[in-house]
Amino acid sequence: MISYTKRNVLIITLTITAVIYAIISVIWFNLSKEENITVNEKEETVIQEETEKTKENIETEESNFKIWKIEIPKINLTADIEEGTTQKVMAKYVGHFNQTSVLDGNVGLAAHNRGIGVESYFKKIKELDVGDEIIYQKDEEIRKYKVTKNVVIDETDWTYLKSTNDNRITLITCVENKPEYRRCVQAVQI
Repeated sequence: MISYTKRNVLIITLTITAVIYAIISVIWFNLSKEENITVNEKEETVIQEETEKTKENIETEESNFKIWKIEIPKINLTADIEEGTTQKVMAKYVGHFNQTSVLDGNVGLAAHNRGIGVESYFKKIKELDVGDEIIYQKDEEIRKYKVTKNVVIDETDWTYLKSTNDNRITLITCVENKPEYRRCVQAVQI
Protein backbone atom coordinates (compact mmCIF):
# COMPACT_ATOMS: atom_id res chain seq x y z
CA MET A 1 0.00 0.00 0.00
CA ILE A 2 1.13 3.51 -0.70
CA SER A 3 1.91 5.63 2.24
CA TYR A 4 1.16 9.28 1.87
CA THR A 5 4.35 10.68 3.17
CA LYS A 6 5.54 14.02 2.02
CA ARG A 7 8.08 12.40 -0.23
CA ASN A 8 5.56 10.04 -1.89
CA VAL A 9 3.04 12.87 -2.43
CA LEU A 10 5.78 14.91 -4.08
CA ILE A 11 6.73 12.01 -6.39
CA ILE A 12 3.08 11.37 -7.31
CA THR A 13 2.55 15.09 -7.97
CA LEU A 14 5.63 15.28 -10.16
CA THR A 15 4.58 12.14 -12.08
CA ILE A 16 1.07 13.47 -12.68
CA THR A 17 2.51 16.85 -13.72
CA ALA A 18 4.90 15.15 -16.15
CA VAL A 19 2.06 13.07 -17.65
CA ILE A 20 -0.17 16.15 -18.01
CA TYR A 21 2.75 18.08 -19.55
CA ALA A 22 3.38 15.24 -22.04
CA ILE A 23 -0.31 15.12 -23.01
CA ILE A 24 -0.43 18.91 -23.49
CA SER A 25 2.78 18.80 -25.53
CA VAL A 26 1.38 16.09 -27.83
CA ILE A 27 -1.87 18.03 -28.30
CA TRP A 28 0.05 21.28 -28.92
CA PHE A 29 2.36 19.56 -31.43
CA ASN A 30 -0.60 18.14 -33.35
CA LEU A 31 -2.38 21.50 -33.42
CA SER A 32 0.78 23.23 -34.60
CA LYS A 33 1.24 20.58 -37.26
CA GLU A 34 -2.31 21.20 -38.54
CA GLU A 35 -1.65 24.95 -38.60
CA ASN A 36 1.59 24.34 -40.51
CA ILE A 37 -0.26 22.20 -43.01
CA THR A 38 -2.80 24.99 -43.46
CA VAL A 39 0.01 27.56 -43.82
CA ASN A 40 1.83 25.27 -46.26
CA GLU A 41 -1.35 24.83 -48.30
CA LYS A 42 -1.74 28.62 -48.42
CA GLU A 43 1.92 28.99 -49.43
CA GLU A 44 1.46 26.35 -52.14
CA THR A 45 -1.58 28.22 -53.47
CA VAL A 46 0.39 31.48 -53.56
CA ILE A 47 3.33 29.73 -55.27
CA GLN A 48 0.98 28.18 -57.85
CA GLU A 49 -0.59 31.58 -58.56
CA GLU A 50 2.87 33.18 -58.93
CA THR A 51 3.97 30.32 -61.21
CA GLU A 52 0.91 30.80 -63.41
CA LYS A 53 1.58 34.56 -63.59
CA THR A 54 5.22 33.86 -64.47
CA LYS A 55 4.14 31.44 -67.22
CA GLU A 56 1.77 34.10 -68.59
CA ASN A 57 4.60 36.67 -68.53
CA ILE A 58 6.95 34.27 -70.33
CA GLU A 59 4.30 33.54 -72.98
CA THR A 60 3.75 37.29 -73.44
CA GLU A 61 7.50 37.89 -73.71
CA GLU A 62 7.83 35.03 -76.19
CA SER A 63 5.09 36.52 -78.35
CA ASN A 64 7.02 39.82 -78.27
CA PHE A 65 10.31 38.04 -78.97
CA LYS A 66 12.07 39.39 -82.02
CA ILE A 67 12.89 36.82 -84.68
CA TRP A 68 16.06 37.18 -86.72
CA LYS A 69 17.16 34.13 -88.63
CA ILE A 70 18.43 32.68 -91.88
CA GLU A 71 17.47 29.46 -93.64
CA ILE A 72 19.17 27.83 -96.60
CA PRO A 73 17.21 24.69 -97.54
CA LYS A 74 19.84 23.24 -99.91
CA ILE A 75 22.42 22.89 -97.11
CA ASN A 76 19.90 22.27 -94.29
CA LEU A 77 20.85 25.47 -92.50
CA THR A 78 18.62 27.22 -89.99
CA ALA A 79 20.37 29.68 -87.69
CA ASP A 80 19.62 32.63 -85.46
CA ILE A 81 21.29 35.94 -86.24
CA GLU A 82 22.78 38.36 -83.70
CA GLU A 83 24.18 41.86 -84.13
CA GLY A 84 27.96 42.06 -84.61
CA THR A 85 30.71 39.86 -85.97
CA THR A 86 32.81 39.40 -82.85
CA GLN A 87 34.18 35.97 -81.98
CA LYS A 88 31.76 35.85 -79.04
CA VAL A 89 28.74 36.44 -81.28
CA MET A 90 29.90 34.10 -84.03
CA ALA A 91 30.67 31.30 -81.59
CA LYS A 92 26.90 30.81 -81.23
CA TYR A 93 25.17 32.72 -84.02
CA VAL A 94 25.40 34.03 -87.52
CA GLY A 95 26.72 37.57 -87.07
CA HIS A 96 25.38 40.70 -88.75
CA PHE A 97 27.82 43.30 -90.05
CA ASN A 98 26.70 46.44 -88.15
CA GLN A 99 27.42 48.77 -91.08
CA THR A 100 25.00 46.91 -93.38
CA SER A 101 21.22 47.02 -93.53
CA VAL A 102 19.03 44.68 -91.52
CA LEU A 103 16.25 44.61 -94.12
CA ASP A 104 16.30 46.92 -97.16
CA GLY A 105 19.44 47.15 -99.26
CA ASN A 106 22.44 44.89 -98.65
CA VAL A 107 22.23 42.65 -95.56
CA GLY A 108 25.72 41.43 -94.64
CA LEU A 109 26.13 38.27 -92.55
CA ALA A 110 29.16 36.29 -91.37
CA ALA A 111 29.66 32.94 -89.68
CA HIS A 112 32.33 30.32 -89.08
CA ASN A 113 32.71 27.38 -91.42
CA ARG A 114 34.80 25.24 -89.05
CA GLY A 115 36.49 25.35 -85.66
CA ILE A 116 36.44 23.90 -82.19
CA GLY A 117 33.89 25.26 -79.72
CA VAL A 118 32.06 27.34 -82.32
CA GLU A 119 28.99 26.86 -84.45
CA SER A 120 30.04 26.27 -88.08
CA TYR A 121 26.90 27.57 -89.76
CA PHE A 122 28.57 28.48 -93.06
CA LYS A 123 30.61 25.30 -93.52
CA LYS A 124 28.52 24.27 -96.55
CA ILE A 125 27.93 27.62 -98.28
CA LYS A 126 30.64 26.70 -100.80
CA GLU A 127 28.09 24.15 -102.10
CA LEU A 128 25.57 26.84 -103.05
CA ASP A 129 24.93 27.36 -106.74
CA VAL A 130 23.40 30.22 -108.71
CA GLY A 131 19.64 30.02 -108.26
CA ASP A 132 19.64 28.37 -104.82
CA GLU A 133 17.23 29.86 -102.30
CA ILE A 134 18.05 31.75 -99.09
CA ILE A 135 15.24 32.68 -96.68
CA TYR A 136 15.82 35.60 -94.33
CA GLN A 137 13.52 36.66 -91.51
CA LYS A 138 13.66 39.87 -89.50
CA ASP A 139 10.76 40.02 -87.06
CA GLU A 140 7.54 39.61 -89.11
CA GLU A 141 9.26 40.28 -92.45
CA ILE A 142 10.26 37.16 -94.42
CA ARG A 143 12.23 37.56 -97.62
CA LYS A 144 13.44 35.05 -100.19
CA TYR A 145 16.61 35.48 -102.19
CA LYS A 146 18.20 33.60 -105.11
CA VAL A 147 21.97 33.12 -105.16
CA THR A 148 23.64 35.14 -107.94
CA LYS A 149 27.29 34.48 -107.12
CA ASN A 150 29.54 32.30 -105.01
CA VAL A 151 33.11 33.61 -105.20
CA VAL A 152 36.38 33.68 -103.29
CA ILE A 153 37.61 37.22 -102.50
CA ASP A 154 40.57 38.81 -100.74
CA GLU A 155 40.15 39.15 -96.99
CA THR A 156 40.43 42.94 -97.41
CA ASP A 157 37.76 43.20 -100.15
CA TRP A 158 34.75 44.80 -98.49
CA THR A 159 33.09 45.97 -101.73
CA TYR A 160 30.50 43.20 -101.52
CA LEU A 161 29.16 44.73 -98.30
CA LYS A 162 28.54 48.20 -99.78
CA SER A 163 25.03 49.65 -99.77
CA THR A 164 22.87 48.71 -102.75
CA ASN A 165 19.66 49.99 -104.29
CA ASP A 166 18.27 46.48 -104.62
CA ASN A 167 17.59 44.10 -101.75
CA ARG A 168 20.31 41.48 -101.43
CA ILE A 169 21.98 39.35 -98.83
CA THR A 170 25.73 38.81 -98.62
CA LEU A 171 27.21 35.85 -96.73
CA ILE A 172 30.91 35.88 -95.83
CA THR A 173 33.10 33.19 -94.26
CA CYS A 174 36.73 32.09 -94.24
CA VAL A 175 38.30 29.87 -96.87
CA GLU A 176 39.78 26.73 -95.35
CA ASN A 177 43.58 26.86 -95.03
CA LYS A 178 43.73 30.18 -96.91
CA PRO A 179 43.54 32.95 -94.28
CA GLU A 180 44.10 35.69 -96.87
CA TYR A 181 40.80 34.83 -98.62
CA ARG A 182 37.08 34.84 -97.84
CA ARG A 183 34.15 33.06 -99.47
CA CYS A 184 31.37 35.43 -100.50
CA VAL A 185 27.88 34.34 -101.49
CA GLN A 186 25.48 36.99 -102.75
CA ALA A 187 21.79 36.59 -103.45
CA VAL A 188 19.12 39.05 -104.62
CA GLN A 189 15.56 39.23 -103.42
CA ILE A 190 12.96 37.48 -105.57
